[in-house]
Amino acid sequence: MSDEPPLLPEILSRLPVKTLLRCRSVSKDWRELIDSPDFVKIHLNQSKGTYKVLTFLRQHHYSIISSHSLSLNSRPTFVKVEPPFNLTGFFPRDLGSCNGLICLSWGESNQELSLWNPSTQKHKFIPTMPIHYPPHTEDNLIVDTLGYDNANDDYKVVRLLQFSASERGSFDYKILVYSLKLNVWQNVEQDFAYCFDRVCCNAPLSHSVCVHGAIHWSLIRKDVQDLNLVIVAFDLASHSFRLVPQPDYPPLYYILIDVGLLGGCLCMVGIPEHNTDYVDIWVMEKYGVKESWRKLLSISDMRYMPCVRPLVSLNNGKVVLLEANHGEFFLYDIEKKKSKEISIRKPCTGLPFGLYTYSSYIYQESLV
Repeated sequence: MSDEPPLLPEILSRLPVKTLLRCRSVSKDWRELIDSPDFVKIHLNQSKGTYKVLTFLRQHHYSIISSHSLSLNSRPTFVKVEPPFNLTGFFPRDLGSCNGLICLSWGESNQELSLWNPSTQKHKFIPTMPIHYPPHTEDNLIVDTLGYDNANDDYKVVRLLQFSASERGSFDYKILVYSLKLNVWQNVEQDFAYCFDRVCCNAPLSHSVCVHGAIHWSLIRKDVQDLNLVIVAFDLASHSFRLVPQPDYPPLYYILIDVGLLGGCLCMVGIPEHNTDYVDIWVMEKYGVKESWRKLLSISDMRYMPCVRPLVSLNNGKVVLLEANHGEFFLYDIEKKKSKEISIRKPCTGLPFGLYTYSSYIYQESLV
């Protein structure tokens, strides 16, 4: 690379992924530069703030995945995205995005997992880990989540298996972690004093997010009689659980809470029990500091009900992109307390809406 201009990495890092993939053909030196881990990280940092919406429309034996560019001032463009592996006959589940990577589960009982970069079309099949449930259990639940372990520069998938023993009326669990760097699964022996709320998990209002090297969920304490939901983090480096302090509000104030990510900060969505026509969105401006929680906005517009999900903050945090009711998108101006709908065209299946499911994820272009 000695013959290349010293500013070349800086210049190339500002280009979109599609252009960079073509630039790899310029020379061997350019290809080595663009493929290098250091350049991939530089480009990832440069592309922060440039987002796309990846949508999943699914019905039995049928799936459409599409990508939409996101802009405050123009109508999003629609591009159908074909994964480089065959999903015909399966009902894939999307397990979140992280630094441009998407994790999908599919196959029999959704036990097949794949990591996929929609921008580069690179993908990797994750080794199958057979799931064996203990005898005499029912109401089993599998929760898979993709995250980034920044301490070890590794992408990991955390699998939580929850199953209830009908005879005892209690929950058992198993925790597995897949490491992309090591390409192995491992069991995690940790006390897990929580359980997933079936009401939350069956509702659209149930997600997990990775922030500060940890995956976060909204859970219930197993051994406590009240139904206060808590935010629990799983550290991807130490493989340990911890509680995250929540905003100050009265006990049982929120009947449902969810977690999200806005501007790189952990956020919380809450539906008050006394008034389910409202949705509050809080942001933790300094991670781990209880006093840094700030109520970002409260929404009472019935168009958003029953489910509101913050996707990304735009325009220096003055505007928030919201998804409502699985597939309706709004730009909400925090200062003006006004919203406008973004028309993201859905692929037409010729079937009534109720016969398929629709979900979406924000992702950024990357070379990861």
